[in-house]
Amino acid sequence: MSDEMKPDLPATTEDETNSTLGVVTDLILDSTIPVSIRRNMFKVADRLCSALIKVPVEALERRTAEKRAESEARIKIGQEVTDQIIQQIKVDPEFPQRAGTSFAKKILREQFNCEKILSIAANQLKKVKYNSSTDQNIESEVEKLIDDDWFNAFEKEANQKSDKDMQHRFGRVLAGEVANPGSYSIRAVKTLGELDLKAARLFETLCSLCIVLGDPMQGQVIDARVSSLGGDANANTLRGYGLAFCDLNILNEYGLITSEYHSSHGYYEVVQNENTQRCFPFWYQGNYWGLCPLPGWRKEDRFNLRLSGVALSQVSRELLRVVDLDPADEPLKTARQEYTTDLKKYFEDQRLRMAEAQLKLEYFDGHPIPSAHYYVR
Repeated sequence: MSDEMKPDLPATTEDETNSTLGVVTDLILDSTIPVSIRRNMFKVADRLCSALIKVPVEALERRTAEKRAESEARIKIGQEVTDQIIQQIKVDPEFPQRAGTSFAKKILREQFNCEKILSIAANQLKKVKYNSSTDQNIESEVEKLIDDDWFNAFEKEANQKSDKDMQHRFGRVLAGEVANPGSYSIRAVKTLGELDLKAARLFETLCSLCIVLGDPMQGQVIDARVSSLGGDANANTLRGYGLAFCDLNILNEYGLITSEYHSSHGYYEVVQNENTQRCFPFWYQGNYWGLCPLPGWRKEDRFNLRLSGVALSQVSRELLRVVDLDPADEPLKTARQEYTTDLKKYFEDQRLRMAEAQLKLEYFDGHPIPSAHYYVR
């Protein structure tokens, strides 16, 4: 193939590939990271990068040799097929070369996208502080591995993502699945892949205003919604915060919110117990919160506390963890600040003060009690 027919690559492709290899290799060989995570990352790296990389691990070296032999055989067969096609249809010999070049560019671009996402996932996993007790004895316990069908769906969606924001979202999904297989459904992966730029921005707005009963970081969500603050979301009450009625329709079309825009759910658990000061926290903008009774609050009002508004679908609940809750977009930052102010006022009108909740481990005979509790002051 002539030089002018060779596929172009981004100027930083070689550097990016080497950087990805370094991050992935360091993670796989890091003995402080649980074995199950390293083995899942090994499996992912083998799938996404084995055609181009040589990781200095014996098993990966064998896999690289296998891939090289497969590639050489395919090249030989492909050349013979090309020669036969040229003879049969009598086209310009450069035509199949141009077609092959176009296909090669597509494959290289997809490979580049996948390696970028793999690098993001590896960096995410390296930032986590692991407890040595989380490492499993894989000889005596069943190890959770990434499902092949899930990975097929992920790879199909991920290799098309050249946008940096989308690459970061897919990188976080991959990191979460490597650490805990089953965290994200195939449907969630496909939904994330289908989002266009406008829908992705709306989803970011939705998540930044969302109140969660439970712990989305651990995949434990009882309820998740954007409160309409006593109004009706069907009547455009969320428009001033970046979620007009037409925006809700778009989110509903993607399956990110439920079709009933003004549903409700009880939140009485988040009110502080006046005797123990404990509460079941709710999650909002990356922090955990509780509600402290103010003068005039009646104990019997606890079970009447309900939040109404736009409820997130199951897919959205899974994807909450991949959204950047500190966006650079100034209008969104302003909307978040205004919503937070109005949310606190909404609770104060009900004689409740919104306060950050602190996790406190309790001990008995020097040993931590398994059930952790949150306290608000």
